[in-house]
Amino acid sequence: MKKNLLVAQSGGPTAVINASLSGVIREALRQEKIEEVYGARYGIEGVFQEDFLNLSQIVQEQQEALFFGKNMDYASLSPLARELYEESGAEERGTEEEGLKIRFAAYFARLATTPSSALGSCRKSCKIPRRIPQILRSCFVFSKNGILDTFFI
Repeated sequence: MKKNLLVAQSGGPTAVINASLSGVIREALRQEKIEEVYGARYGIEGVFQEDFLNLSQIVQEQQEALFFGKNMDYASLSPLARELYEESGAEERGTEEEGLKIRFAAYFARLATTPSSALGSCRKSCKIPRRIPQILRSCFVFSKNGILDTFFI
């Protein structure tokens, strides 16, 4: 049975918080056990208010919008994007699958190096509420000082 994953950001908006978000989304999209990746707007407040974004869908739409009509190849990637591309496994050059992996790597490198918090943040502590939204199976919450609070349902 596939599960959904929810990620939220908490604490001060920094590039580090987006690098963590980038890694969680990127890895979650690779996992067959995860059906959809959601983001809670404004940290744990978004969890309590059930204010979610479907990040699986948004990533796909933004990749298409950002790179539409662009002829991207490995040489055009930043050093971080090249590293992410290499992690995904090298494909035969010039194939459509290679192009998708290049766009995927470029998108997540861009997100990882963007300052601020892409989902919005808050400074409330993460206490598990009495009623958890049904959409959740697990939740990652990133805080300013690098602590990763995770709870599984």
